[in-house]
Amino acid sequence: MTKWRMGLLASLMAMSVAWTSPARAQVNDRAVPFQIMEATTDDIHAAFKSGKLTARQLVQGYVDRINAYDKAGPNINSVITINPNALEEADKLDAAYKKSGLTGPLHGIPVLVKDEIDTVGMPTTHGTQVFKDYRPTRDAFAVEKVRNAGAIILGKTTLSEFASGDTYGSMFGVTRNPYDLDRTVGGSSWIRRRAGGKFFDADHWGGNRRLAPSTGRLERSSSTTADAGSCEPQRHVGRLPDRACADGAYGAHGK
Repeated sequence: MTKWRMGLLASLMAMSVAWTSPARAQVNDRAVPFQIMEATTDDIHAAFKSGKLTARQLVQGYVDRINAYDKAGPNINSVITINPNALEEADKLDAAYKKSGLTGPLHGIPVLVKDEIDTVGMPTTHGTQVFKDYRPTRDAFAVEKVRNAGAIILGKTTLSEFASGDTYGSMFGVTRNPYDLDRTVGGSSWIRRRAGGKFFDADHWGGNRRLAPSTGRLERSSSTTADAGSCEPQRHVGRLPDRACADGAYGAHGK
C-alpha cells in the first residue's frame, strides 16, 4: 500500500466521499492550508477559535479534494450529489460564530449522507435512475439532528442500487476503494444505515470506525432500504473522538 493511497483514504473515507449532473462543484474561495487529513472535530473548532480557519474555507477544502480525487485523478467516484448551498450555509455559521461562538457540537463540520436518507435541498436517489428526480420535502431524523447541532450537509454518497448489494448503481456506476482502485469499497458514508451486514464490509475494507446504535434507539423515518427490518442509522467516522461528538448530536436516546 502506498503512502499516497493511505493519505487519500484518510481524507476521503473519514467522511466517505457522482454528481447528479456532470457539473463540478463551484470553487469560489481558495481554501487555507489547513490539514484536513486526520483532523478531528476538536481540531477544527480549535482552528476556528484561533482564526486560522472558517467554515467556508473548510467546506471549500473538502470540495476541492472531491474535485481532485473523487471526480478526477484516481476517480474514486463516491459522491453522487454536492449540496449547492453548502458554502452559503457555511457563511451563515461563520457569521453566527463571530456573534456568539459555536452553535452546537458539530458547528461547521461538513457531513456526507448516504443517498438513501432524505435530505432537503438535494435528491435522494437510492443509487438508481428511478429516483433521480426525487426531492424530499423534509429531512430524515438523523439529518435534522446533525443540522441542529451545527453540521453542514456537504452532499450525498454512493451506495448499492436500492442498498441491496455492493457499491454499484445505475445512478453513478462503480465506487473504487482508495486502498486499491481495482477492489470494491464495500459501501460507506458518514450517516448511513446498515443493511444485510454491509457495514462490516465498509469498515473492514475502508479502514473506518462506526457507532452502531441498538435497534429502535434512533427514529428511522425518511430513510429506506431493501432490508428495512435490519437497519439503523449509523455514525460512520474516521477518528474515535468524533464518534462521541456525533452521538451527542443525536441526543441520549435520539429523541
